[in-house]
Amino acid sequence: MIISNLPPPYALVSGRIYPALVAITLGVSCIDAQVTIGGDKEPSKGSLLSLNSDTRGGLQLSNVELISLTEIPDSFPGISGLSGTALDAAKNAFIGAMVYNTNSSFGKGKGIYVWSDTGWNYIGGGFGVPTGRLAFRDSPSGEITGWLDFMTYNLGATPMTINQQKAYPYFTVPASYADEAEAFDFKTIYGDLYQWGRNTDGHEKVWSDTSTDTVPADKYTEAGDKFVTAYGGFGGDWLDGTNSKLGRWGGQSPNYDDNYPASKGINDPCPDGFRVPSIEEWQGISNGVGGGNISDIPVEGYNGVNKWVWHDGGTTVGSSTVSGWLIYPPKPGVTIPVNDEDYEDTPTLFLPATLLRDWIGNIGLGLRGWYWSSTADGSSSHIMRFSNSTITNQTLGRGTGMNVRCIKEH
Repeated sequence: MIISNLPPPYALVSGRIYPALVAITLGVSCIDAQVTIGGDKEPSKGSLLSLNSDTRGGLQLSNVELISLTEIPDSFPGISGLSGTALDAAKNAFIGAMVYNTNSSFGKGKGIYVWSDTGWNYIGGGFGVPTGRLAFRDSPSGEITGWLDFMTYNLGATPMTINQQKAYPYFTVPASYADEAEAFDFKTIYGDLYQWGRNTDGHEKVWSDTSTDTVPADKYTEAGDKFVTAYGGFGGDWLDGTNSKLGRWGGQSPNYDDNYPASKGINDPCPDGFRVPSIEEWQGISNGVGGGNISDIPVEGYNGVNKWVWHDGGTTVGSSTVSGWLIYPPKPGVTIPVNDEDYEDTPTLFLPATLLRDWIGNIGLGLRGWYWSSTADGSSSHIMRFSNSTITNQTLGRGTGMNVRCIKEH
C-alpha cells in the first residue's frame, strides 16, 4: 500500500526506510517503506529507492576534491578531529557512499567514486585520465595549427601532479629489480617499459622474466608475458620477420601526409580514448613537423611551438629529485609564440628523464628520456629522445624497452 503523507513527488511503499531519509517530514524512528521519488509508481522488487523515469532532471552527487585514496576529507560531517578507533568506526559507517571527485590529478581523474573498506574506488562518470594540453604545428614555421592532449604521466606510472613528479626523490638502479617490491620506485614515477608494438601483457614490468624466443608473426597479439631478448643489439625485433606487422601500434611510416592523424593499432596499450603518439606529433609540439632535431638548448629553455624548460633535479641520492622537461603552452590568442611572455606561467606537462631496458633485459637510468612513437620505419621505429640540452627524433630497434606517453585520440 502506498503511503501518501509525504509531499509530492515522494511516495512510500511497503518496506523499511530509516530516519536519515524522512525523520524531518514524518517525525518517526523508522517506517516500513520503500521510496519512490518523482511519481507514485511502486519501486521494483529489491530496490529501496526508485527515481521515476518520467522525472526531468538528475541526481546530483556532492562535488568533492579528493586528495587521498584512503582518507575521507576532514570537511565531511563528523570526520574532522577524529582519530584512532573513532575514525575507523566512521570510515566503516561510510562504506557505500558516493561522491563526484573534481580533482583531475587524483586517482583516475574526475568522476564518481565510492567509499569501500579499502578506500575510494573509481566507478566511472568522468573522463578518468588527467591530461595536459599542448600546441601543435604541422610545419617547421608559422602559426599554431592545433592542440594535443597528453596524459600527465607515463603509462603504468602512479597518477601524480606535475609538482609531485618534480619532487619525486632521485634514486639509482638497485642491485636487484627482479620483484615488484624492489622496483617500486621505477613503477611509481617512470611507469612501464614497453617493447615497440606490444600490448600490456606483463612484459612491460621491469621485474618481468626474459625469453630468448622471438614471437611468431601470427601471434603478435598474444606474445606472452616475457621480455624478448632473442635478437641481440639495439637493432632487433621481438617479432619474427623484419617488417612484419608495422601497424602494431597504428603508425605505418614517417610520411606526415600519409600518416596524420595516426590511427590506433590493435596492440596499442593506451586506455580507451588514447593512443601512442606518432613521431609527427612529438615533432609538432617541439619545433613543428619536419623541423628536425633541437640541440644546445640554453638553461632558460627553448621557445618553440611550446616552451621547454629543463628541471634539473640532480643525481645525488637522498638530496635530489627526478629531472626532466617542463613544457609550457602558449597563452590564449598567441598564434606564433616567440618570447617568454607568449607562454603560460604554469606547465601542463612534465616528461621525466626515464629508464631504458636493453636487448639483454638490463635496466639503466640516466639524465635522458626515451619515449616511443607509433611510427615504424623499415626494421626500426621512431622515438623521441632527449637529454638536458637536446630533443631528437631517431630510430631504435623494436625490442628495446621504453616509456609510453599516451595522447588523446583526435
